Formats: sequence, C-alpha cells, structure tokens
Amino acid sequence: MDEDVELSGPLFDGTAERVTARALVAIRHIVAEEGKVLAARRLNASIRHHGTGKAVGSITTTDRSVVYETEGSGKTYTMPIMALPGETIVTSDLATYGPWLEGSGSRNETTRFKGYHSFRLASRELEGVATDLANVALRPFLEEMQ
Repeated sequence: MDEDVELSGPLFDGTAERVTARALVAIRHIVAEEGKVLAARRLNASIRHHGTGKAVGSITTTDRSVVYETEGSGKTYTMPIMALPGETIVTSDLATYGPWLEGSGSRNETTRFKGYHSFRLASRELEGVATDLANVALRPFLEEMQ
C-alpha cells in the first residue's frame, strides 16, 4: 500500500526561511535604533555644557566590521559599547573622545572625570525593552507566514 504525502506551506516552500531572514534584520534595526535613542538621551542628560552637541550627535548604529581611525595614530578600532543581536552595535564615532566620555578610556584612570557611563546605563535599560520591541517587529512577519 503506497501513499503519497505532499508537504506544503511556508515551512516547506522556502517562505519561512526568507521571511525569518528579513525579520531578523528588522528586529536588529528596531532594537539598535532604540539603543541609540536611549544612549543619546542619557548622554544628553549628563553633559553640563552641550557646546556643539557633537558628542550626542556622534551616537550611531553600525555593523561591527566598521572601524574608526584616530587622526594620525594609524590605529583603527571599533568601540562596540552596546552589543545587540547579530552584528549590529550602537557606538560613538568619536574615536578620540568616545571612550573618555563613557569612562572606558585610559585618560579616565589619570583624571578626576570617570565618565558618564551613558552607554552602559542605556544598555541595561535596553535589555528591559528589547523583547517587547522584537515582538512588535516580528508581528507582521508572522502574519506573512500564515
């Protein structure tokens, strides 16, 4: 007795795999953007003299493979302060002042200024909302797979 079983639907026709890949990008994007907002808000609240706003304006989301070079030093590095799922990070593109403002630079050891810790605090705050953000971003993709 031979019986043929035909498997169909998103799990079997490749739709689920394609939609999942797009969903992961959307989740990384929404979480990274919220991390950027939280870090900028915390740094902005900490700085007494805002001047040009360059420090707050330097907060960006990027791929881990992007490197920054300090002028004349020949050194390249990333400053991944807030690691997110995948390769997306929230960082400061101020290669010279970013670590000092955060409190993770070598100059913080020799001065009274110990940093604002804006990214560390924002990272903790982001952990509390990341799942909710991911669920919101995922909803339309789940509907697409039904």
